[in-house]
Amino acid sequence: MVKKAQQPHSTGFREVWLGSLKKNGFSIDEGRYARSSGGEVAYLLIEHPDKNKLSILFHGTGNDQIFTWQALIEALLKAGRSVLTFDLDGHGVKSSSTLVRQNFWQSADDLYMFLKVRGLDAYPYELVGYSLGALLALQATSQHRLTPSRVVIIALPLRIKLSLRFLWNELLTLFSSSFYRQWHDYGWRQTIPAFGSFRRRSFPLRLDSRFRGSYPEMVDLLLQDQAPLALINSSSHNYLLIFGKRDALASTSDIGQWQSSSGNLKIVVIDRANHFLLPFQRQTIEAITHLE
Repeated sequence: MVKKAQQPHSTGFREVWLGSLKKNGFSIDEGRYARSSGGEVAYLLIEHPDKNKLSILFHGTGNDQIFTWQALIEALLKAGRSVLTFDLDGHGVKSSSTLVRQNFWQSADDLYMFLKVRGLDAYPYELVGYSLGALLALQATSQHRLTPSRVVIIALPLRIKLSLRFLWNELLTLFSSSFYRQWHDYGWRQTIPAFGSFRRRSFPLRLDSRFRGSYPEMVDLLLQDQAPLALINSSSHNYLLIFGKRDALASTSDIGQWQSSSGNLKIVVIDRANHFLLPFQRQTIEAITHLE
């Protein structure tokens, strides 16, 4: 039995936010496309009037297509780029897919077909992935399913190793103004993403019921299926890797291993950012939007 996601309190915020973007001249397209393994994926396409560049966002573990992305989306639009964001398998209240280990890796194929059908593959496009989404973006690029001009990898761990240090560093989130901005937009119960059974009733997450382990264990298995360092070694794309100095999951201690890879890498470390805060920190957004 698959656990169903409830409608989040953030629906009102989303409608107001998208309405403000429309007033500023951006076109909004919301819809769904089919997953070959079953269910549908909800997407949000925000097109800049110039329509000459596209950023495709792969959200993080336990999130949805706009959670933590709002400030980055606004900055990308201001920089003249259109934005496409979508729900990963098993995520998002508007989607109906399920996160199944063996099916996860085929989701990039369906995204590619969607881009082709919509003519979006004609854009020069970049991929921006956070945590679990970064793993999928990296895999899609290394397998040549997607051919972006560049790939931004945010907080991608090499393995999932939860520790007291990780938990302590994440608790520091409570002292950040960024955390309270998310709280204001999403509501208290939606500010903390799904984490195994934790927050699953208030933040969308649908796991294959045959998987008996926790969500972090499943993500760790995905990291073993497609090891990030092996993926980046099989690709010649340009990569921007962004780490948080206080992130004990995608740790800065891993940077040496990334640097020893054969990829064309630029690495940025954001001070005072943990795993949760990293994607919507001002320095992260500046690093991405000023990449050119």
